[in-house]
Amino acid sequence: MDPGLCRDCRHAKVLRNDRASVFYLCGLADKDARFTRYPRLPVHACKGYEKEESKYETGPSETPA
Repeated sequence: MDPGLCRDCRHAKVLRNDRASVFYLCGLADKDARFTRYPRLPVHACKGYEKEESKYETGPSETPA
């Protein structure tokens, strides 16, 4: 299942259990009651969404000299 915005949100943490289920934990829920600890997926809109840039950053490409 596509998790929507949680896929690349810096506040989301992916949890897996022994039964191969996957859950997305929202780190903002601990600090702010407006956020659900385990949001219903897929998340299409979220006021706390912040893209985790490092998940998709790539280094400089090497070109042969």
